[in-house]
Amino acid sequence: MIVKYGSAALLGLALSFPAFATEQTIDMGQLLSLFQDAQFIEDGEYSDASDEQDSLESSIIKILVTSKDYDYSSPWNAPDKIAASGSGFVVNIGEKLYIMTNAHVVADGAFIQVLKPHTSKKFKAKVNHIGHECDLAVLSVDNADEFFEGIEPLEFGEITKNQKITVYGYPAGGESLSVTRGVSGRTEVQDYVLSGTDLLCTQTDAPINPGNSGGPVLDKNGLVVGVAFQGTDELQNTAYFIPAPVIEHFVKEVEKGIYKGFPVLGVTFQELQNPALRKRHKIGDNQNGMLVVAIAPTSPAKGVLQAGDVVLSIDGIDVHNDLKYDFPGKLRISYEHIVKSKFIGDALPLHILRDGVEQEVELELTADRRSTELVDRFSYDQKPTYFIYGGLVFQPLVLGCLTSGVCSMDIINSLNKEKKDVDQELVILNQVLQAEVNNGYESFGGEIVKKVNGVEVKNLKHLIQLLKENQEPYQEILLSSKNLLVLDKEAVENEGAEILARYDISSAFSDNLQ
Repeated sequence: MIVKYGSAALLGLALSFPAFATEQTIDMGQLLSLFQDAQFIEDGEYSDASDEQDSLESSIIKILVTSKDYDYSSPWNAPDKIAASGSGFVVNIGEKLYIMTNAHVVADGAFIQVLKPHTSKKFKAKVNHIGHECDLAVLSVDNADEFFEGIEPLEFGEITKNQKITVYGYPAGGESLSVTRGVSGRTEVQDYVLSGTDLLCTQTDAPINPGNSGGPVLDKNGLVVGVAFQGTDELQNTAYFIPAPVIEHFVKEVEKGIYKGFPVLGVTFQELQNPALRKRHKIGDNQNGMLVVAIAPTSPAKGVLQAGDVVLSIDGIDVHNDLKYDFPGKLRISYEHIVKSKFIGDALPLHILRDGVEQEVELELTADRRSTELVDRFSYDQKPTYFIYGGLVFQPLVLGCLTSGVCSMDIINSLNKEKKDVDQELVILNQVLQAEVNNGYESFGGEIVKKVNGVEVKNLKHLIQLLKENQEPYQEILLSSKNLLVLDKEAVENEGAEILARYDISSAFSDNLQ
């Protein structure tokens, strides 16, 4: 690496090495003059400061967010307020200027402001489109003409392995724009922390710190090849950014004016490495594929695929025995990216082997994660839902509930289960507000509700309906632990208002249930 030290950098170097600072006689005036205009240059990839660089940096935006932090153990309470900051950058999508950032930077945002480099004026902004799955969002700005004046939007490029990249952003602990450099590493399908969704992710050794989230990852030509978004405690000098293909998918949704997310196939596959397993399913020596072992009840593949089928190709792309395929750039990644590169509503052709006979089938990608997974992992930008009956606090099980200490084994085991139908949700008895009518039941909080008055509960609205329609003098609530709670209907009606007043609760229903 060739290094030419600017004045500030040289002074910093001197202060970093006491021996250099104390044992040498230096005319700092001459030294500062000598290096006044020098900059860092690395392997010929980075040049001296220029108008082009200034224009690029003017597109990097600091985002200030006051967010709402809901307490699922007291869902009726107003949320706490949390102040944080992140990074973003200006882009042009559909002839409109937006600020792109991470979804987790602005999720649950109550008040958002944005700040251009080298200025002190803050502009109010709002979320225009947000994709929690891919951890991306775009913001629109009040007084847009004034804010975007003089700013050139950044353009998108393509990511490759071992590509020199530069990460821009505003990490916590400072006010100035930070620039770090590194190399892009492997790109593969990995878990996104915000949503638990498996999407393409690129590894880098460039430092990405809190506050850098949402900042652009640029190639040597100043093109956006990624968005900084998460690190890891497991590996040193390793961070991750959202690569261009995922960004492109999100941008196309924004261009359509509505974000629908990423489709899911809802099929469980098994590898086909074992020779006996391959012979059992009549797979030829030159054939590769994935064995269908289960199909979710709400999967768009239901009625098209069946257990025992072997999928040989998806959308014309051959898949291999290890559930991967050949991705451009000499990479091999999970078949899931083929599906998630499509859009909800798209047709998906499949080439399959059924009982030794090759066939062509096609399905429509109508399902997303919310329509297939039993526990909603995207409980952002909304108040907690709750219903109180006789001091029993019922809630749909969403990921946010786990932060309130509701973690029975039944709940933990349900996190990866699939829905039987689109409207199904798990209902939990989150807690019991002690009162005479529920005496003896105070220890039963944190359990799943299985039945009400002998009928299996489909969702929270169904539970409310079952309680309301019951003509018997008692309400019977069966929990997953087999414990049975019996409430006197008349006593509940008499004590209900008193219980709410005792615990300073204004309503027995959350706003979205009234």
